[in-house]
Amino acid sequence: GKSLDAAVDGPVWVSAAPPLPATAYEVTVEATDRDGKPHSLTGDFTAAEARAGHSPSTDAIRGRGNLVGGG
Repeated sequence: GKSLDAAVDGPVWVSAAPPLPATAYEVTVEATDRDGKPHSLTGDFTAAEARAGHSPSTDAIRGRGNLVGGG
């Protein structure tokens, strides 16, 4: 996939720029738990084509302190 710079702002993942429509991306998240143990999660998504008059957006969905979905 393509690279898209981003940062975590509290519980939210914020990209530096909007994803390009119809473009595949790979997401890798690395975190350390309360016990100091490292964790890594990798996933991918393809940004949808924006319909005329609509702007694309990206959201992360959290559940019980964990990322459970994104889109």
